[in-house]
Amino acid sequence: MIAYQGTYWDKFSRDPVYGLTSLLEIVMQLLDRVFLAHPHTVGETYLQHCAFALRIGARLLAAGSAALIHAVVPCLCQTTASRIILAMNADIVARRAKSNQVQTPTPSFGFAEYI
Repeated sequence: MIAYQGTYWDKFSRDPVYGLTSLLEIVMQLLDRVFLAHPHTVGETYLQHCAFALRIGARLLAAGSAALIHAVVPCLCQTTASRIILAMNADIVARRAKSNQVQTPTPSFGFAEYI
């Protein structure tokens, strides 16, 4: 039979003070990485980045809806989708220029880091 060798998580059960401190540090690092790291790379707070992403998402839904309507009835929404996309592009370019003044992010996968 193989003897139990313990795991990293056993530290938390043996030393309650160490366990709480370490667990809190792990949770805070995870929260920082998940919610704050990317917005910081573009020079924004979490809420600023969230608001911008929600605006872009809503505009993409509007552009997609206009394109679907245009597909079914070609005389409707003839330029709506393209106007929305061009306006979004202008906003993203302006945002990128603004963030480059604050700090220059290092892209690793292309344009997706700037959205």
